[in-house]
Order: sequence, then structure tokens, then C-alpha cells
Amino acid sequence: MSVTEWYPPESKPIRAGWYDAANFDAGWIYESRVWWDGRWFDKQDGEPLGNQNQTWRGLTEQSADGWIPWSGGECPVNDDGAPVQVRFANGTEPKPDNFPSMWDWRAPDAKYGRSDSWAIVAYRVIA
Repeated sequence: MSVTEWYPPESKPIRAGWYDAANFDAGWIYESRVWWDGRWFDKQDGEPLGNQNQTWRGLTEQSADGWIPWSGGECPVNDDGAPVQVRFANGTEPKPDNFPSMWDWRAPDAKYGRSDSWAIVAYRVIA
């Protein structure tokens, strides 16, 4: 399993799931695994965390059909000629492209007008 880069508390995940989180409290950093579903929880169907101000990073794990979930960050693959297909939050799956760096791999950012519906939520390398 691999992880994305760390995201600041004002940025939120685009889909429910498990995430690594870090809290800063009284000079200490506490890291934990938390569940996101519109709010941060201690576990799936658990209690909401009192501190919703979490620094977080996504976890990635490849599915049987080759799709790797994506929560945002730098482009995870090189423009080396291997076709890469992306899936957007709205379900759109454009044709595979040999230049994956042309896509916007960052997490959604309403401040700059980037819609959640066009955020990349998964990708796969076509062999």
C-alpha cells in the first residue's frame, strides 16, 4: 500500500474511506488512521472526532481490475509512454493517455474553482 502527500486541514477528501491523519496538540504530533465520510470519525460507523482539524493523506491500493484509488497529490506515474486511464468523481473515464501529467492530480480546491466532480478518484496503467 502506498500513500499520497499530506494535505492541510482546510482541504478535504473527495470520497469516503480510511486516511492517515496527524494532529498537533501541545507541541506533540499524533498520527492515527481515521475514517472520512463528510466528517472525520474514529472508525467506519464510529463516533465523530472532536477535532475535525486533521492534516491527512490518502491510502492507495490497487483493485483486481487495475484501478488505484486516488485522493490527490503529484502525478503518480511518469510520461514514459505507458497509457494511463483516469476516472473522475462524476464517473467519466476518458480514453487512456500516454501523458498522464497533463491531468490535474491535486485534491479539489473550491478556492480556485476546481469542482469535486472533475477530481481524479482513481487511475490505472494500461499494460
